[in-house]
Amino acid sequence: MPQVDWLMMILASGEGRLGTALDPIRIQKALFYISRDPSVPAAEKYSFEPYNYGPYSRAIYADLDALVEEGLLQTTPAPSGRWRLFSLTSTGFARFDEIRSEAPPAWLALAGSVRTLVTSLSFTELLRRVYRDFPEFAVNSIANV
Repeated sequence: MPQVDWLMMILASGEGRLGTALDPIRIQKALFYISRDPSVPAAEKYSFEPYNYGPYSRAIYADLDALVEEGLLQTTPAPSGRWRLFSLTSTGFARFDEIRSEAPPAWLALAGSVRTLVTSLSFTELLRRVYRDFPEFAVNSIANV
């Protein structure tokens, strides 16, 4: 399964047809947790480096932009105006239906549980958790958490 399919599963998991937009930090952290799961083949994982808010993968931003260009994702400004929020379009949900039909149920469950984790915590709580679990990714953080 391509890495981008994991991104699509994170955006769609547990959200029904309307979907809920996610900010880039939550997307990055969700895919980071996916990358740490031993059941996911290495070729399907994004690579991460320590950055301003912990684990960061430049490839995720490239994939997000490509999915927007393809009409699978849409963006809206975050209330703070500092970020773009990403959500699936109707075409994106159709693509997710294809992914869901091919993905092992355990991987769909993993995507759902990781999405629940990253959306159930505040921004600060999420960073604290990631930094606690993976302190080697906090070394370049600009966040004072």
